[in-house]
Amino acid sequence: MRMNWKNILLLCLGSLTVLAARADKADDTLKIVWGSNGPIESVDLYFSTRRTAMELSALIWDTLVWRDPTTFEYKPLLAKAWRQVDPLTLEFDLREDVKFHDGTPFTAKDVVQTLTTVADPAFKVRVPRNVNWIAKVEEVSPYKVRIISKAPFPPALDYIATALPIYPGAYYAKVKPEGMHHAPIGTGPYKATLVETAKAYRLVRNDNYFRNSVKGSSFIKNIDIREVPDAQTQVAELLGHRAHLIWDITADQLDQIARMRGFKVLQAETMRIGYLGLDAAGRGSNKVLQNLDVRRAIAHAVNRESIVKNLVRGSARVVDTPCYEKQFGCVSEAAAHYAYSPEKARELLKKSGVEKVEFDLYVIPLLQSVAEAIASDLGKVGITARLRTMEYPGLHDAQFKDQTPAVLLSWGSYSVNDVSAMIGLFFQPGQEDYARDPDLHKWLKTAETTVDPAIRKDAYRQSVARITQQVYWLPMYTFVKNYAFSDAIEFPVSPDEFTRLYMVHWR
Repeated sequence: MRMNWKNILLLCLGSLTVLAARADKADDTLKIVWGSNGPIESVDLYFSTRRTAMELSALIWDTLVWRDPTTFEYKPLLAKAWRQVDPLTLEFDLREDVKFHDGTPFTAKDVVQTLTTVADPAFKVRVPRNVNWIAKVEEVSPYKVRIISKAPFPPALDYIATALPIYPGAYYAKVKPEGMHHAPIGTGPYKATLVETAKAYRLVRNDNYFRNSVKGSSFIKNIDIREVPDAQTQVAELLGHRAHLIWDITADQLDQIARMRGFKVLQAETMRIGYLGLDAAGRGSNKVLQNLDVRRAIAHAVNRESIVKNLVRGSARVVDTPCYEKQFGCVSEAAAHYAYSPEKARELLKKSGVEKVEFDLYVIPLLQSVAEAIASDLGKVGITARLRTMEYPGLHDAQFKDQTPAVLLSWGSYSVNDVSAMIGLFFQPGQEDYARDPDLHKWLKTAETTVDPAIRKDAYRQSVARITQQVYWLPMYTFVKNYAFSDAIEFPVSPDEFTRLYMVHWR
């Protein structure tokens, strides 16, 4: 059989892939490269806004309860049982066989000290919403605690399961967030042996991890993680067998990898929603987007279907709701729909009486191609959107300084399965609120201060209708999480966008 140079090259690459996979299994080291959305600010989850910080946190620490990634049911983790004592009080019975990485026993004091510390406004956690519902935490006995909320807080268990890791209380009080970042100690399935800020993290399996944890028991021995901000470099690391798993790359890059032997790709729909946010309140110096007809013109001018089909692809869908449809309170039938219609957009612009519609559109690098498509669509109806691309921390600072008339961003609700973590965050009084709508403030407060699901749903119905009818946001599409990985590994995926690295196994 004659072989041309291409066949020989493919055979060689295939052989290298097999050899690399065998070497990795023998070394029992999983290699991860991430960083497309910026590096982790702090390993201490209470002082980071990165999704990757949540994924790293779940390796080092545990929460009181665990949310099943498939069913979204709550299951025991550090707590073996819990109950709602009254509308304000959750009581937890704690496991008695758990130890921190340094050998210190885990007790109720650690829960009390951790949550009391981070809930103090003076502590200034990065996402106050995750903790500002907590009024106090009480030790009932060495292995029983109560978390008492300031008002009825229906999604409390979801926050407890996803956003509130428990730290060794005395150690955290001693070393503070900076010390926890550089020398983290937790109860989780992995111990951190190296933390190089914004560069690398090395973890080794915790062989003393408590038995019968819902996180599992059969873990890969070592995990090496590197921060690599450039997506194309991440692809090169994967194809060069210096990484087993990457994600948050573009669909085009995914197509490139899919053609290579020894690798697999996956596009999975997530809870994350992309949105075009508009300064309807006129917080900045450019007041053009205060005009409702202009905002509605923008909504009709953007060809969301084309963007999904040609740029996002996979299982992504155009959405009309400013939330993920399966979240509690995301009432899809209440949302206004804006069909793609350049003609309608031009009519609305004429009706608006605004002679010249132009503004800056801020976007993170990962969404650059989508922003370019939006700007092109708007240009076809006479609207000028000047792209301003910057990393998320800088863009976020610009938002807080009233400098962003329009933003193209996404939000994954911190994986909380309740719209309080989506529209409740962006449309209540505060720096995130570019609508400044008093009715929205009232409805959202009602929804978040009662445990009655009917009252909550009705308040959210009104909120979804108002946000979409007034085009405070133009919801874009559900995000897909693009994974590319060596065929030497396997792992589950979930709509909550949370890559559970402790569930990765060798094939």
